[in-house]
Amino acid sequence: MNLSEWENSIFPGESMHNSKSRLKTLMPESAQTGFQRFKKLVLRFLREKLEKVLFTGAWPAKLGISAGFQGQVHVTKYRMRFPEFSLSLAPLHIVFASDFHMGPTTHAQHIEKSIEKIAKLEPDLLLLGGDFVYLKAKFVNDWLRLMQKYLPESIEKYAVLGNHDNHLDPVYIAAALEAAGIKMLTNRCTTLEAPYNFISLHGLDDWQSGNPDVNAAFKKTAEIRIVLMHSPSNYLDLQNVDFDLAFCGHTHGGQIARKDGSPIRAGSGPLSRQYNFGVFQIGEKMEKTLIVSRGVGFGSVPFRINSAPEIVSIRLMPELKLR
Repeated sequence: MNLSEWENSIFPGESMHNSKSRLKTLMPESAQTGFQRFKKLVLRFLREKLEKVLFTGAWPAKLGISAGFQGQVHVTKYRMRFPEFSLSLAPLHIVFASDFHMGPTTHAQHIEKSIEKIAKLEPDLLLLGGDFVYLKAKFVNDWLRLMQKYLPESIEKYAVLGNHDNHLDPVYIAAALEAAGIKMLTNRCTTLEAPYNFISLHGLDDWQSGNPDVNAAFKKTAEIRIVLMHSPSNYLDLQNVDFDLAFCGHTHGGQIARKDGSPIRAGSGPLSRQYNFGVFQIGEKMEKTLIVSRGVGFGSVPFRINSAPEIVSIRLMPELKLR
């Protein structure tokens, strides 16, 4: 396989980003007062109605692709070594992709190229971090047609939903994904099949828009625990939970960022600026790894600045044995 893209090794306890800062106790939407929820609901309804009118004909997506703002997706590659892997076991190749935002601001050609790139990576396991659509739940069907065009059924696929999915029609979107062979992992857990049955997957509902249930997500665990979630703010529920590796998106890396990658305006959620994108070693002993992807698609504007669309590829493999 061509590994021309750059690749990093991740060592728990040593990282590009270490984070021991104290996390504030904050309130998700599900715990807010009725008036607070109603106010947010009204504002979201008005914004979505306005955007549906303003984006008629999907002109932002057309502008984005014709101007060259869309159509390119970066693959960030990592390697992570675990003592639980025997030397005779082949590496497990995981691809994580999030925030496709199928709809009027992300062109179908951009999403198609992204899915084609995922297919060329030939993952053993595909994890999907939510926000499949933008403004309309039915756009998930267009996204699924592209997925089925390029990705074989043999690839194991798991997903959680994002805030945009939850705010539209989570039941419809989840059912469509399940019908297409993508297993929903929201507040659920599973163990991979042999020979990787020492790895468990744990999915959480979105911290901001859903009802994450850590107890349900960690009902059964294995030696290596991998978490799939939409937003870095989900870590607020995981501070006292043992896990090895977590994937999330949501932030878009700010979508419009400064040259150093810091966002002009961070995504929603209390931890979106602190964990904007990249790899973070977290926990008291820096023993947990959090990977935050910039995501594939676009929000209310059809372009990005200093925050390229991203797919994450990571190989889990045995530790090197020194003679």
